[in-house]
Amino acid sequence: PRTLQTFLTENRCPVRPSANRLRRNFVVTLLDAHLPLQVIMEVGGFTSAQGLNPYLPFAAAPRVDSPAT
Repeated sequence: PRTLQTFLTENRCPVRPSANRLRRNFVVTLLDAHLPLQVIMEVGGFTSAQGLNPYLPFAAAPRVDSPAT
């Protein structure tokens, strides 16, 4: 962890990495991959599907012209 913190301190960028941002990106990537809900819940550590609600606005909208999977 110290090596990572040192790197982030020495290499400033406009958007700082954070655990929340990394988790949101991870969960949205799972949603965008159209994985089964049970897989997303298990891999993401969710105990109910309602826990996914905060991530849904960031997920890509399904395309109307694509077949359902």
